[in-house]
Amino acid sequence: MSVPSRSYVDANLIKQIDDRLVNSGLFQSVNVSSRNNPDGTADIRVTVTEKQLWFAFPIVQAWSGRYSFGAAFGESNLLFPSVKTLLAFQGGNRLNRFFYAMDAQNIFDGNFSFRFWTLARKDQVPIYSGVIKTEEVGIKDVSVSILPGYQWTNEIRTSLGAKYKYIDYGLSATV
Repeated sequence: MSVPSRSYVDANLIKQIDDRLVNSGLFQSVNVSSRNNPDGTADIRVTVTEKQLWFAFPIVQAWSGRYSFGAAFGESNLLFPSVKTLLAFQGGNRLNRFFYAMDAQNIFDGNFSFRFWTLARKDQVPIYSGVIKTEEVGIKDVSVSILPGYQWTNEIRTSLGAKYKYIDYGLSATV
């Protein structure tokens, strides 16, 4: 009579599976367990609860003769699995904004991560002397950030980033 070979399924493997599923960002909860069989094999049971994967909502702004309309959209797997994306835009008579952010984990099925965000804005800002509006100044700004990194654990990430920011306050005697 032969002795069944021992299964390679152990607590370490179960933890690795659990960590990778949690780190994917796709699931609200993860439960991984195993059951050893008499023949030396093991069954792995994975139970997950998915996260809400996307959202969208309108943006409306109106005050002091200024109005703008837009929308925001977020998704957990827009381009690739475990890539979180947020996109927002807004346009109106005195204000225009654009925002995009992306957070990618487990790139190339490994521990590499990448974050990117950009914001662009063009705004006509009123300038007051007391309660009297004296003029408006045009503000334009753009910023971009790129942060590649390494995901050590679910909670710890090391990133090295590059950021660029451009601001133009326009022409005004009071600013």
